[in-house]
Amino acid sequence: MNNCVIDWGNTLIKAGIFADGKLINSHVAWDANELVDLLDHEVVDRLILSSVSHDPQPLLARLSATAKKILLDASTPLPFNNHYLTKDTLGNDRKAAVAGAQILFPGKSCLVIDIGTCITYDYIENGLDYRGGMISPGVRMRLNAMHQFTGRLPQIETISEVPEWEGLTTKASMLGGVIHGVNAEINELVSGFNSKKGDLQVILTGGDQLFFESRLKEGIFVAPEIVLIGLNAILEFNEK
Repeated sequence: MNNCVIDWGNTLIKAGIFADGKLINSHVAWDANELVDLLDHEVVDRLILSSVSHDPQPLLARLSATAKKILLDASTPLPFNNHYLTKDTLGNDRKAAVAGAQILFPGKSCLVIDIGTCITYDYIENGLDYRGGMISPGVRMRLNAMHQFTGRLPQIETISEVPEWEGLTTKASMLGGVIHGVNAEINELVSGFNSKKGDLQVILTGGDQLFFESRLKEGIFVAPEIVLIGLNAILEFNEK
C-alpha cells in the first residue's frame, strides 16, 4: 500500500511516497505541471494534498485516477486534540508539522520551529494536545521589508555567506542583523517555552533551517521532512 503526500507551499511543491510508514521516495517541483509529470510513474493507492495558498482542486483532479484522495482542510480529522480557537485559520503546514512531531517523538512534548516565509512555533503537549504557538516574519520577509520600507537599503535576492558579527558592507550588515536576530529570537523563545512548559523536544525544519542548524543551542533535532511525515500520519489516521 503506497501513500502519496503533497505539500504545496508558497514557493515549491514537495511530494513524498510512503510505504509501511517509511518515506521511500520524494520529489520537488516548481509548479503543478512539473509535479504531475514527476508523479506519473509512481504507483499510488492513497493520496493527501495540503496547500498553503493555492487552489488545490485543479491539481487534485489531475493526480492518480485510482487513488483514494483526501484534501487537507479545516474539517479533516487530526490525530491530536486541536485546542486552537480559530481552527479554520490554522495553516495546513502547521497541522502537518505537529502530526509529524507525534510520529518522531511519541508521547513527548515538542516545540516545532518551521523557518520558511514566516517562522512558526507550534507546541504539542505530551504528544497529544496541540496548544498553539507563535508566528513571526521569516528571513526573506525581514530582508524584503527593509528594502521596501526604506529609501536606500538594497534588495537582497540570494544569501551566500552570513557575517559572524561585524558587517563591513550594507548587505552584510542587513544579513547579519536578520540571521543573528532570528537566531537570538529562536534561542530566547525556546528558553521561554522550556521554562513555562518543562523539558521539551525542539524540532527544527523549513527552507531556511540550514542558516541556523549550527548556530542554535544544543539539543535541537533537525527534521527537514517533518511536514511530509505528518501528512502521511494524517492520511493513515483517516484510514482507520
